[in-house]
Amino acid sequence: RSSRLILRWQTHFAISFATQKLVKFSFTMMLASHWMACLWGLVGLTWGATLCDEDGKQIEMEVPLEDVSWITTLFGGGKTSPDSPCDPWHVYMASLHWAVMTITSIGYGDIVPVRNAE
Repeated sequence: RSSRLILRWQTHFAISFATQKLVKFSFTMMLASHWMACLWGLVGLTWGATLCDEDGKQIEMEVPLEDVSWITTLFGGGKTSPDSPCDPWHVYMASLHWAVMTITSIGYGDIVPVRNAE
């Protein structure tokens, strides 16, 4: 049923084959990047130390070696920016950056796994 609907739209709007393939590829890349970013953020938040207090403010502390993750490394040490690990949007954007750089094989190396499990 859905394939007939798509076929009807293709003939009605006269979408070229190249455009169809480009849209399909773009959608697939966005979806894969989103899924990878969500999983990467979950890994960092689950295995890393909590860097936020109850009020949503970042805590400056020394993280024990067993609680280190890519999030504690990125936000806790070395990165000077207004981004905060307490804001889910900032964590997602860092995760999305990592996912896109990994999928496209650019890999700048600014966000890296720091544990074997990651």
